[in-house]
Amino acid sequence: MSVDIILQGLSGLLWIITYILIINRSIKDKTYGMPFLAMCLNLSWEFVFAFIYKTDIFHQVVCLIWFVLDLMLACTFFKYGYKDFKNKYSLSKISFLILINFTLISSFIFMILAPSDFGILFHGDIIQTAGFIAYLQNLLMSILFVLIFLERKNLKGQSIFIAIFKWLGTLSVSIMKLSSMVSSNPTELFIIFLIQIFDILYIYLLLKFYRHK
Repeated sequence: MSVDIILQGLSGLLWIITYILIINRSIKDKTYGMPFLAMCLNLSWEFVFAFIYKTDIFHQVVCLIWFVLDLMLACTFFKYGYKDFKNKYSLSKISFLILINFTLISSFIFMILAPSDFGILFHGDIIQTAGFIAYLQNLLMSILFVLIFLERKNLKGQSIFIAIFKWLGTLSVSIMKLSSMVSSNPTELFIIFLIQIFDILYIYLLLKFYRHK
C-alpha cells in the first residue's frame, strides 16, 4: 500500500473521529459545535463529490460517510441553533429558516460551479480540484472555529480533542502536498500554511482556557 493512500485513509479516519466528537459534544452541551457556514459548505462539498462529480470508490465512500455525519451535525444545529441566533441577532424563526435555506442553496450552487473554474488549475483532475476546494473551505472552518470560541468564551460545543483531531486530519493529507507526493501550486500551499496557523492557534487558545479554568 502506497504512502499517499495511507495518508488519505488516515485523514479520512481522523475527520470521522472529529465529526463524531463534535456531534457528541454538541448533544452533551445542547448547542451546535460546527460553525454554521462551515456546516453548509461541508454538506455541499460532500454531496457534490459523492454523487455528482464522481471520483473513485475510495473518495466516494469517505465523502458519503462524512455526509451522513454532517447531516447529524446539521440536526444539532437545527435543534439548538435558533436559540443562539435569536439571542445574538434577534432573528425570528422565519428569518432563521430563510437564512439556513439561502446559505445551503448558495453553498450547493458554489460547489457545483466551482470545479469547472478551479479544475483548470489541475488540468481537469477532479480529485485534485476537490482537494483544492476542500482546502479553501477548511481554511474558512479553521478561522470560524477560532472565532466561535472567542465569541462564546467557553468550551460549549468544543474540546481540545476536537481541535487536535481536526488539525491532524488536515495535516496528514497536507503532507502529500508539502512533500510533493502530489502536485500543488503556491496558492494551495499558502492556504495549507494558513490552515496550520489557525488550527494551532485554536489548540493554543483551548489549552490556555483549560489552564485558567
